[in-house]
Amino acid sequence: MDKFDFLRELQKDLSAKFRQLSVAEVTMVLQAVEQNNLLTNMYSSHMFGGYGIEIFEQEPYPGTGPQLLLRFNEDHLPKDLCDGKRRCQGCGKEDAWELFSKYTHADKNKKWLAMYKMPAPREQSYYDY
Repeated sequence: MDKFDFLRELQKDLSAKFRQLSVAEVTMVLQAVEQNNLLTNMYSSHMFGGYGIEIFEQEPYPGTGPQLLLRFNEDHLPKDLCDGKRRCQGCGKEDAWELFSKYTHADKNKKWLAMYKMPAPREQSYYDY
């Protein structure tokens, strides 16, 4: 069993049926990001504002590029972690921005994105529309 299998299984689960993650699941995911130096990318999850995070395994073999492990957005976050408040109409949830950008906009993550020739993270308002 691979150390990232739980992330892949979580991705399959979320792809099959929408549900909110538990606080424990979000904690495990973010611990995996921190402990394994996983690459992250923010994306705009809704037509009218919303934040999402993609989590990648660093290139497992030369030439393969980063491998997507898990992708989820602010609507998957439990209410204990994301109260749903927005800066403005058409903006994503503030708690989601705070949680995701800590990883997606970190200096080391920016370096990894550049190394893989992936787009650099943008300012918050970019993901709102």
